[in-house]
Amino acid sequence: MKHFLAGFMVVSILFACKNNEQIGLAVGSLEFNLTISPLCSVEPCRLTSEEIAKIYANYTAILSDSLTQAKVGQLPIKYNGKIGNVSFKNLNPGVYSLRLEPASFMTRKFFPVYVSIQKNKISTVDISLDTGIR
Repeated sequence: MKHFLAGFMVVSILFACKNNEQIGLAVGSLEFNLTISPLCSVEPCRLTSEEIAKIYANYTAILSDSLTQAKVGQLPIKYNGKIGNVSFKNLNPGVYSLRLEPASFMTRKFFPVYVSIQKNKISTVDISLDTGIR
């Protein structure tokens, strides 16, 4: 419970549920959006889209059942030109913990994040990691 409350105090998290008729009757989905910034000490940042994609690709989102700690899914973060994103689909309703690997000083204080999955819904988690680069 401490991790759950700390996550809300430290990280800006948006949970939103949307109806989605394409999801099966007994399952839900999770959309995880990640912003890592700033990436450069001087603006405007001159990194190419490919270089930024490599930064995001270094991270893997891991979803586990919060009760059993069993790993449910593991996906690399994909950069879509604006943010990093992963989608976990066909999840049984319940509470899951979401974390990033590799663990670092940036991720340890923000994760795990606990997410409630409901049937026929998409839960969305938006997280911004501040790199501390200035």
